Amino acid sequence: KPADLRVELEASAAPLDATKWLFRVSVDAPGKTSAPVDLTFGDAIAIHRSLVGSVAPNETALYEIEFKPNANPEDTIATVRAGDANSTLRVADLHPWNTASSRMKMRPFLFLGQNRTSIEAGPSNRYTLNEEPQPQVLFTLGFSNLNPAPSRVST
Repeated sequence: KPADLRVELEASAAPLDATKWLFRVSVDAPGKTSAPVDLTFGDAIAIHRSLVGSVAPNETALYEIEFKPNANPEDTIATVRAGDANSTLRVADLHPWNTASSRMKMRPFLFLGQNRTSIEAGPSNRYTLNEEPQPQVLFTLGFSNLNPAPSRVST
């Protein structure tokens, strides 16, 4: 139901170019829902370009954004309305890449592969990419994959 929708908005500097900005919209819903999701870019944004994903329930979208030269901290980057959920992100909410969420950090690196696959496979063969990190094996062939604790040899 639309009341159970959760909206996350986040913007940060791009990972390899701090002069560029990325904006993420995630709409989480328990199961399938047809609730409309409305994204409106605010008065701080001069240009926005969709990179990957879509603004829909159980989807994550990533945009590259450019700010107007006179953007103030209280200016709006974007507002999303999804069912009863409403979320607004302001210029004051921006942060550097190293403090971005893991969900934000996964999207740019999935962009090229997902975009290429979507074009080649067509809309009927799309698949869902996992945004969470996968667990790592601690031992392989009886050897530890962990870094040893630091030690100091004393004489």
